[in-house]
Amino acid sequence: MKRRTFLKYSSLLGGSPLIINGLPISTFASYNMLSNFNCEVEDRAIVIIQLKGGNDGINNLVPINQYDTYSNLRPNIKLAQNDLLNLDTSLATADQIGLNPALQGFKQLYEAGDLHIVQGVSYPQNNKSHFKSTDLWLTAGDGTAPNFNIPTGWIGRYLDNRFPNFSGLPTSALPDPLGMQLGDKKPSLGFHSEGEHRVDINLSGQDPAGFYSLVQGIGGAAPSFIPDSEYGAEIQYILNVENSVSAYAQRISSVFNSGSNSSVTYPNISIANQLKTVARLLSGGSKTKVFVLQHGGFDTHVNQVEAGATKMGKHADLLGGLADALSAFQQDLGALGISDKVLTVTFSEFGRKAEENGNNGTDHGTLIPMYIIGQPVQAGVSGTNIDLGNLDSTGAPHINQLQHDYRQVFGTLLQDWLGASDDGLTAAMMKNYSTIKLPLIDTKNVVDPSCYIGTNPTAPLSKAAFCVLLEGFFNSDNSLHTNALATDNLIPQKQPFHIEPWLYDGTEMIDFEEQDIVDWVLVAVRDPKNTAVVLAQQALLLRTDGQLLNGAHQSSITFDGIAPGEYYVSIHHKSHLAILSSTTATFVAATATETVLCYNFSNAMDKAMGVDQQKQLISDSPVYGMIAGDYDQNQIINSEDYNAWKLEGANVNVYQSMDGDGNGIINSLDFNLWAINRSKVGVLR
Repeated sequence: MKRRTFLKYSSLLGGSPLIINGLPISTFASYNMLSNFNCEVEDRAIVIIQLKGGNDGINNLVPINQYDTYSNLRPNIKLAQNDLLNLDTSLATADQIGLNPALQGFKQLYEAGDLHIVQGVSYPQNNKSHFKSTDLWLTAGDGTAPNFNIPTGWIGRYLDNRFPNFSGLPTSALPDPLGMQLGDKKPSLGFHSEGEHRVDINLSGQDPAGFYSLVQGIGGAAPSFIPDSEYGAEIQYILNVENSVSAYAQRISSVFNSGSNSSVTYPNISIANQLKTVARLLSGGSKTKVFVLQHGGFDTHVNQVEAGATKMGKHADLLGGLADALSAFQQDLGALGISDKVLTVTFSEFGRKAEENGNNGTDHGTLIPMYIIGQPVQAGVSGTNIDLGNLDSTGAPHINQLQHDYRQVFGTLLQDWLGASDDGLTAAMMKNYSTIKLPLIDTKNVVDPSCYIGTNPTAPLSKAAFCVLLEGFFNSDNSLHTNALATDNLIPQKQPFHIEPWLYDGTEMIDFEEQDIVDWVLVAVRDPKNTAVVLAQQALLLRTDGQLLNGAHQSSITFDGIAPGEYYVSIHHKSHLAILSSTTATFVAATATETVLCYNFSNAMDKAMGVDQQKQLISDSPVYGMIAGDYDQNQIINSEDYNAWKLEGANVNVYQSMDGDGNGIINSLDFNLWAINRSKVGVLR
């Protein structure tokens, strides 16, 4: 494929088709971890569903105590009173809600404690244009002059604030895009930001490898020389976009294929397929924070209901499909064990008039209900029924009945669910609502203010120390590692873990000339409740005695964003099986004056998790080290490592993973290390 064609598939504002579960999907920019999402919200995600067209909230939630007024306003399309589902008989008489019978799934979610309804939602100067009103909802506008034409979306602005150091490529800590859009080929304005880092990839269909295969053929080999000119800048931009698209395609395909759905049966409709895809991506390990989905068809000017059978028809099908899809989604998340990680919220650009029109339908109106769904919600209803006796001149509920600004809802979810700081709410233009948040999240799931994350939080700092030995590099005669790589000036000045499989993008460098350095290692700090979750990483230098040092030759290692406490730690090296601590290591406050005790992997076999994950390096002494021979770094020592060694045999003065004994030479000694450790498997995969 030519680059010209490629640019039709991926650009700052456009998207390209990628096959995932039959759906058009767009992804928005990978990011770097600001620090540590250390308050049990790292894996939380939010799913936003737009009910496109203008959902008739009055046909969702009928005010039972106003049924006669409702019946007079809608003589032909009203729902029969005996067909309504009473949501909650414990509500006050004036607040009793009759659910549309198609929303049986919502009643079940409510009774299970998984649904919160927010009544009377809109913004001060309601706009009845589909396009403009949607823009306002997505940009945090309110129809007033200063907030009418906002060029960026509130989701994009919030994510920019939360993750300011965008890399434009997946990173090892968080390899997934910030946000993902499903169900619409046109990228959502909500994700648009002022940065130049945005990459859109539209996915559709059920062959996630399809787009990956497509982008691999883009443009052939990269130019060997890029001129220092405007033309050169354009070429570099194209190359950067190509790399991003390719990396995202591979990652999304991998996550989708790694994930699964449970045996729950979803309805065979688009919104259900979108939700099913989200569940599968999340089960496969996706760390995307915001998913935007589409459920269209709510512009019900004509034949909203079936004449003579009003509980049936177009709107009933839309509502029933939504409720059934969300019920299946919640069951699926529960069966997959991730229902505590996901919240779903619905919105529509506006509601409908209280008065029916002459076509068994309704016209554009004002207020809507919003639904928040998920295990972590606090079930209930915020607000009261719309007063059907207070209408404007067009027959729509008067805007003076506005009970909740939509920014109050989204602002609550950003802070109480995703942990946005006040800075984050300011970026999203929702700071004014931080003092009037709604009780949408169960109190045990509300993010504590000490955990809010934004661009200017006071990030926790802690320090720890580590000691480890490397088989092959270690000399049992003097109990020291070889420093041949340092004396021969082969150790790279910048940390070498930017490549696969680590893809670590740290900027650590050597800034001293001491010759007692052995090699670089990568340390990963892991969640004490789930060792699969990496909270922070840092490339360190191994000293000849086994002590790990930072670039300034200090053994007390400071970690930004890691609060003092207990954490598991893994150690990675280019030619050895990685190891994971069998117990937690102690991290103390960075300001602490007491001596930091190192977590010493080398003084006991069982300091590394698993069976025989280290080797005894001195036959009659309790001295243990990491196992050499994993030359391709896949945590298995097998024929692939031999093949890698064979390709590089007899190389001299090199810095390569096949150098198992650290002397800068690839030879039979490295083969011998592989041979004696063949078939060993690490615990980290």
